[in-house]
Amino acid sequence: MDPSTRLFWWLVQRLLLGLLLAGVLFGALGWWTWRQDAADFATRRQARLNGITAEISRLQAAQADTEARAAATRVEIAARKSRAAQAERVVRELEDLNGGLSRLTTSSEQRAENDERLARMRQMQSDSLKKAVELEQAAVRLQWEKDGIEIALERQQRELAATQADRSPAWHCARVVWSRHGTWVLLVSALAAIVPLFLRRSLRS
Repeated sequence: MDPSTRLFWWLVQRLLLGLLLAGVLFGALGWWTWRQDAADFATRRQARLNGITAEISRLQAAQADTEARAAATRVEIAARKSRAAQAERVVRELEDLNGGLSRLTTSSEQRAENDERLARMRQMQSDSLKKAVELEQAAVRLQWEKDGIEIALERQQRELAATQADRSPAWHCARVVWSRHGTWVLLVSALAAIVPLFLRRSLRS
């Protein structure tokens, strides 16, 4: 058998050894995880389902509350803007009454009353517009809050679907082993297959 063929089969053996080692390690870890987790799998799964369901209910209530507050804020914004527009119309009317010839034909008492009312309307217009701006900023914050709740709700709903689908203790143990130890098992198996190759080359050199 020529050297290249021997090297090929030696590499195949190294690969098979790495795969075998990975299988043994995964099997041992799976057995250990099964002993630790399988007995309480149903209880813990139900507890997790209950926790996720409770969190979804809380998020849905928070979502409904946020939507209600946002709707009330929009109504209040419209009311404030409407009040500002009404005050602006009254201001224009009073300015017309107090201007030009109308001011000359109006008694001093009436002019004083108009001036006082004009000041109130201007203040009302200013206050209403200021409050509308504050409410619009609050509406933006409520939208951010609503977006955050929706993201959290979608995440919990995905988690609920995954937990409901996870009915097999064996599959659960396999997922736990892979998530906890998968990287290290593959690394050890790869080193077991590759390191002898470097050792062989160093010895030959």
